[in-house]
Amino acid sequence: MDEIEALRNDLERLVKERSIPLSSLEELKEELESEDMKEYLDAIVSKAKPEESLRQNFFYKNAPILRVLGLKGAPEVNIGPGFIDLIVRDSLGRKILIEFKRLFELRKDKLVRNELDYREYEDQIKKYIFSEAARFVVLTNLYEWHFFSSKTVIKKFKPFYSVNFEDLMSDLEKYGDFYSLLERKEHLIERKELDAKFFESLKEWIKLLSEIEFRVDEKEKNRLILHLLNKLIFIQTLDDYGVIEFNWLYKTWEQYSRYIALAEAHKDNPKVAGRHYKTFLQKFLSEINDFFYPLYDTELFRDD
Repeated sequence: MDEIEALRNDLERLVKERSIPLSSLEELKEELESEDMKEYLDAIVSKAKPEESLRQNFFYKNAPILRVLGLKGAPEVNIGPGFIDLIVRDSLGRKILIEFKRLFELRKDKLVRNELDYREYEDQIKKYIFSEAARFVVLTNLYEWHFFSSKTVIKKFKPFYSVNFEDLMSDLEKYGDFYSLLERKEHLIERKELDAKFFESLKEWIKLLSEIEFRVDEKEKNRLILHLLNKLIFIQTLDDYGVIEFNWLYKTWEQYSRYIALAEAHKDNPKVAGRHYKTFLQKFLSEINDFFYPLYDTELFRDD
């Protein structure tokens, strides 16, 4: 059986137990499929530190979890404000900080499961986030995962993404790689208000675009404006569902920002400024059509 599938099954089995008497532990272990999980429980019984046991048994070099997440890790690193349990890097070297909390702990003659309440660790998480050591901080007990970033805790301390292990694996299959998954989840939180405002003010967008001079009659002008808006909405929807590169529209727009800078530099000369704005828009819209028409072969990306 796949190692991640075995771990997923074992976690679902274990979290059903509020406590596990040591007298029945061996019998329970016979039901488990993951050797890593069995060794983790043995380590807790041997009075190993619960957080350290998580790292050593599930996040060791080339561990199944790190492989499926596409990450490499370095344990217990001093990042200035303190030691973080694990720093992982993706294939591009982008860092994610992981802080472990106990899933089970030994209490006399039994193992007791702990619930993970992220609110108890607010000061610790903020300290790591604002150290600027990494964009994302993860708080996990292996079963529960909470993800934080400076962008999303600045107003209120709350994870931008909370998930159990099984659902994390499912989301990962959907988005392909771990860092992209977190970027998209973080972005969706920021987009909720923006999306609502955008659709509520769609008439205002049409009004603003209507003020631009078109060399066509009014009916055709309105058709072109709606055509453009539909095109941009379609692209952003593809982005939201992970079909295209994250933030494709924004990144493409930024590529032509130098033309806007040139237009601003010549704002005292409207003809020159207008020429740069026109160049910018033409190239931007052409790139959209050139990229999407071969992929989707739809009239939406063919401007006759």
